[in-house]
Amino acid sequence: MKRFVWLALFALGSTAAAADPAFAPTGPAFLAKYCNSCHSGEKPKADLSLTGLKDNASILKERKTVTRVLEVMHANEMPPPNKAQPAGKEKDDFFKLVTAVLDHADKNAKPDPGRVTMRRLNRKEYNNTVRDLCFVEFSPAQDFP
Repeated sequence: MKRFVWLALFALGSTAAAADPAFAPTGPAFLAKYCNSCHSGEKPKADLSLTGLKDNASILKERKTVTRVLEVMHANEMPPPNKAQPAGKEKDDFFKLVTAVLDHADKNAKPDPGRVTMRRLNRKEYNNTVRDLCFVEFSPAQDFP
């Protein structure tokens, strides 16, 4: 997964990341206070509605959007200068919360081995496979063309 600069700046210690972080109470409140005035309703600005971000599942479902939101906030592009600005600690806590949710999901995700490709066995592998399956010591691959 591609890591961004803000992850390094706001990474949590191992003790805070060990607990299952909950986005529910504080995350939606932060978004309602600073973001939803522009990014909600029938015609949200930049066609980006943040009203659906209510819990951990919605954060993971909209991971790309949430990552972009954090990048824009870290660059101080949002909220705009004429809107209410979050205090430094409040903003840091929001970054840490979202980062903790994403990191916790990454650490507890089932591993994906990727695509398994079928391939032919070479002579030695074939002989070993027959030996291991049939418990017979002979070389059937010698008769192959």
